[in-house]
Amino acid sequence: MICRIWDFHQDNGYVDSFLDGMAVAHDEDRKSSEWFHWKFEQSPYGKSILACAFDEDRVAGCVAYGLGIVEYNAVRYKCALSYETFVHPDYQGQGLFKKLIALAEDEAKKQGVSFLYNFPNSNSLPGFKHMGWICRNDIQLYKIRFLRLASVIFHLTDLKKEFVPQPSNIKEIGSIPLDNVQDGEARKGVITPVWTKEYLVWRFFTFPNRRYYVLNNNDLFAIAMIGNRGRITEAHILYVLPRKGRRQKGLYIDSLIHTISKELKPDIISYRSTSADTFFSYSKGFMEVPTHSNFCYKILSDDFPLEDFKMVLPSINAHTY
Repeated sequence: MICRIWDFHQDNGYVDSFLDGMAVAHDEDRKSSEWFHWKFEQSPYGKSILACAFDEDRVAGCVAYGLGIVEYNAVRYKCALSYETFVHPDYQGQGLFKKLIALAEDEAKKQGVSFLYNFPNSNSLPGFKHMGWICRNDIQLYKIRFLRLASVIFHLTDLKKEFVPQPSNIKEIGSIPLDNVQDGEARKGVITPVWTKEYLVWRFFTFPNRRYYVLNNNDLFAIAMIGNRGRITEAHILYVLPRKGRRQKGLYIDSLIHTISKELKPDIISYRSTSADTFFSYSKGFMEVPTHSNFCYKILSDDFPLEDFKMVLPSINAHTY
């Protein structure tokens, strides 16, 4: 068994084994090699960090981070978001996961990453805690607004069902112009991931695996994921970027809700973030509901000062690629 960082020039022969092991570990459909190269190699922020365990011709496990940028107090730092974690069932219970976390963190430090964050499932959460990650499940909020109350009441028990995304609609959104999209604005004392136009094009317009709704007008740029909880249709907002001058008083929220309600007619509209993100508020018709998502972070360098942890965590960070 050898644990090392994936070499994108020499390890292409292991892609199939990687995808097989990931599918078995997660009990999900096998992804394609095109998906692998898109997700881990083609991000505008650079190639991902993949710490993998190799047992001869098999990939036994992986801890992978995708590179990015966060802004804190007007300074930008290199960060990495957990992209994938798995250990093939044949190799579980051998301490492999912790070894891969340590290996991936060492590589992240070498590449100048200051801040790591992730949304681990219940199986991988203990491993991250053991490696010194800080878990903050007290800061995430899931907010919903009922748009078609009668439909929700009639199917009330479906609210507890898992969100199932609708199929990809790339032909509908692929021609939407993004020339006027700019980086978002961060507030003092709040960690804010920076999503550039190039990132958004890569993330949503080159290999979409779900149905997305894109709104790009004079008020804002926004992306929502459309899906169902049983018989209830939900528009889940992934990212919102108000135009300069429209952030005040949450005017862009009014525009977003009105447009989604008119064009999509979903039963509910939802948004996930933290208490540092205040515009999807009760005054806008949103109510908080329980969320069971885990959030963890780890600071890797002393150049990342942090007095009081506050971070904006929209669902663009958490939902599956």
